[in-house]
Amino acid sequence: MSKPALSDDKLAATSSAGAKKILFHYPVLNRGGAEKSLLRLMAGLASRGHEVHLVLTSAGGALESEIDPRIALYHLRSIRTWGLGNGGAVRRALMWPVRGLRWMVARLQEVQNRRQFQRMTFDAAFAGLTGLSPDFICTSVRARKRFVFVRNDPAVDFTGRWARRICDFHDQIDAYVCVSDYVNKAMATRFPEIAGKLTTVYNLLDAKSMRAKAAVANNPFPETIGILRVLSVCRLQEVPKALLRMVEVHHRHPRCRLATYMACAW
Repeated sequence: MSKPALSDDKLAATSSAGAKKILFHYPVLNRGGAEKSLLRLMAGLASRGHEVHLVLTSAGGALESEIDPRIALYHLRSIRTWGLGNGGAVRRALMWPVRGLRWMVARLQEVQNRRQFQRMTFDAAFAGLTGLSPDFICTSVRARKRFVFVRNDPAVDFTGRWARRICDFHDQIDAYVCVSDYVNKAMATRFPEIAGKLTTVYNLLDAKSMRAKAAVANNPFPETIGILRVLSVCRLQEVPKALLRMVEVHHRHPRCRLATYMACAW
């Protein structure tokens, strides 16, 4: 006979005895699937009685308002340095001096704000992205265990940034947390030196909420017979999502018709 599910209060009470102090480092909390997953993970850990800290390199992300109030939030830089080069060629050229000055001031700010973490001790520290340098959790944070999230196929590492991060810090990282077995195997093939440190933890999905919304929503797909329908929900960025390759595959398949649905959860 299965045991009844515990309420959030009872779950927190039963977990408090083994509560951990956990730090997550992320560059900026803008809109995206990885950011949504991180928010759910931190809220779930807080509900289980753990002490959760989130360190953002830059302030001003669109999803900061959705951070659970139980989570301690820090900013290494309060000055926004990302997104300043958007716009036409003339505007980008004019913004370069401003961008450079803001980056210098923000970098000095970060150096100063890093010092407070050298006086704090954590049970675990996570770098939220593979491309994000683990330098902060390795040199500025005193942690018993250090982890790096791997959320993409290493094939997207066109610049070699991942390889450099792994080469510089893999001796100090206890595990690389992959979001799927596919990513795990791809990482082991690309970087065999860390194969023994790879583990898989799938992204957290709010399945209950998704099913409830699907039950009351209209079916957006027209009824078709003998047609293969494929739904992909992602942000419209070619490099990480390979949208053009997906379109090409659809066109090559004899039974597949391509229909585009843009879904936005925020």
